[in-house]
Amino acid sequence: MIFLISALRILKDAIFSPSLPLRTRFHLLLLQPITLITYTIEWTISRKFPHSSTIQIPLKRTPGYSVRAVIYTPKSTSTSTSQPQTQPQIQTQKKPLHLNIHGGGFFGGLPEGNARFCAELAEKSGAVVVSTSYRYAPVHIFPDAHEDVQDVAEYLTLNAERLWNADPRILTLSGFSVGGNLALAVAQGLAGGEYAVKGFTAFEGVVDFRLPPWLKPKPPGFPKIDPLAFLQPLFDAYAGPNRLRDMENPLLHPTLADISTLPQNMLFNIAGADILRDESTRMAERLEVDARAFNQARGVPEIPETPDGKAVVVRARVFEGQIHGWTCMPSFAVDVEKRRQAFGDSIRFLRDVHRAYGYTRVELS
Repeated sequence: MIFLISALRILKDAIFSPSLPLRTRFHLLLLQPITLITYTIEWTISRKFPHSSTIQIPLKRTPGYSVRAVIYTPKSTSTSTSQPQTQPQIQTQKKPLHLNIHGGGFFGGLPEGNARFCAELAEKSGAVVVSTSYRYAPVHIFPDAHEDVQDVAEYLTLNAERLWNADPRILTLSGFSVGGNLALAVAQGLAGGEYAVKGFTAFEGVVDFRLPPWLKPKPPGFPKIDPLAFLQPLFDAYAGPNRLRDMENPLLHPTLADISTLPQNMLFNIAGADILRDESTRMAERLEVDARAFNQARGVPEIPETPDGKAVVVRARVFEGQIHGWTCMPSFAVDVEKRRQAFGDSIRFLRDVHRAYGYTRVELS
């Protein structure tokens, strides 16, 4: 099984990567059983929300290598115009293109890991949703994963219309945990061009690696004892080796990015009992101020309630009491209603973005 092979990569890196420090390899061995459990849960959930197809996406900056991505397509066809259409006409209309990037601390995860959200987004919005993988730490460190997802995005902009009749000019993104960080790097890479990102939503996204995990402020409600604290060095294996060199790099620290390089419409879903709460709320608050100034300079006096294709829109919501990764956990372990709200709000937000750029879902009988 793909998920088993992917999970055992941790063991392979621990045993067959002599260039890694012994301490790192020891931590990988400790991580392996946890990874098997996590991957099994992700794979099991993904069976309930199956993807439509799988592809290998070549990496432009690393010739000869590719990453695996899974595709979620809506079961019914949609239209990208508000004008009445006949069924044959509707079926030729282009769908929005959405790229999702999974989390996993940069050292693991599956593209199927966010199947619940990706499948629901495809079905309710009509978008073609591509969920991608990338190369993992500790063998690969910054900027490898960031370059990988930028290569994936470039491949999609060039091929999405041919492969799925999807319009890369209506491109939106989502990211879970470090996937949110990678998604914002994709947006920066495409900023100002033909395929500039129109919308983005993050779930517990990491936006600032200038501090290692053990120095990030703990919010109220954070567990007094972190059972995974012994693995914190691994969580820093991607960004930590060259932290001083990369301290001002907005690709790794999107909290430093200029708002003009970020998606036009952004929604941040923040877990209240997460060490990422502080950095996420600070970034969202800063962007809300910047958005008002940015819009006023362009003659838009107020930020609209929903995306309109003209204004820059920034929204953030804190889900109190929720821990990091809660949206990806099995239903018995989380507040299902809060997760439903987080996913529902994000899907509605992305649908509003699609609508602002001329796409409206039409259900076919």
